Amino acid sequence: MKPFEDYKREVLLAYQKKKEDSSLSLDLLNHTPASLKRECINVFPSRYCEKDKETFKSLFGSADSAQEYYQKIRAADPDIFRPLNNFLKGRILKTHERNIYLLAWLIDFEHEPLTTEPLPPIDPPDLIKRVLNWIRSRFKKNSAVYSAMLAIVVGLYMWYIITKPGYMYWNGNEYKTLTYFQDPSGLVIIPLDTFRLRHLKKITDLKLITGKDVGKVYYSCIKSDCHFYTAKGENPEDTAKRLLPMTERIYLKYVVNSVKPN
Repeated sequence: MKPFEDYKREVLLAYQKKKEDSSLSLDLLNHTPASLKRECINVFPSRYCEKDKETFKSLFGSADSAQEYYQKIRAADPDIFRPLNNFLKGRILKTHERNIYLLAWLIDFEHEPLTTEPLPPIDPPDLIKRVLNWIRSRFKKNSAVYSAMLAIVVGLYMWYIITKPGYMYWNGNEYKTLTYFQDPSGLVIIPLDTFRLRHLKKITDLKLITGKDVGKVYYSCIKSDCHFYTAKGENPEDTAKRLLPMTERIYLKYVVNSVKPN
């Protein structure tokens, strides 16, 4: 699975391209919270499939069927769509992952793009553009003030880019972030993956693992040495291997037999 930031970038590029090509519906082209809700209702019957369940569960809560989700969307307050609307308009610079997945679904974006070509750079966020345009129109006649204001805005934007975490490394128990200016010497660094950053931890106390965790906890064994983790994915200590769901046999052999009663 690709890091979420890469996926997000591809979704936004696809959205921008469709916008420039005028291939979006009017509800998406001139979006408001109400029109995003309307678009969701319009395309749901022909587009929803089982792989979209987690996205709609995150937005509207649990449902037992597609029809129940459809009714939930119809009854939903349009404010549910306001964060995505504000993000697309450049009023906010960050939004929850579920809103990116919703946008991907609304524009019918393929979850695994076929191209592996390098992605072009993303333009500065719309909010930055609007600030620069305001400064240009407000202080154009005073070149000294205009230059000073421009330098401040550019400086703040560069500070944001430089201090924003872009990589992460495994510290033995969990992933930690690295910003672009931090020295990574001696560390094995990988691109930031927000899922693994938040959810993948090593379970150092085997007493925390119970029989109910079979199939939910993940493990990796090298000979007779087994380590357990809270989420699936690549083994953070050997990325050539993948973590496997803990079976009952592994649980009995490496957890139950290793935990001695006091």
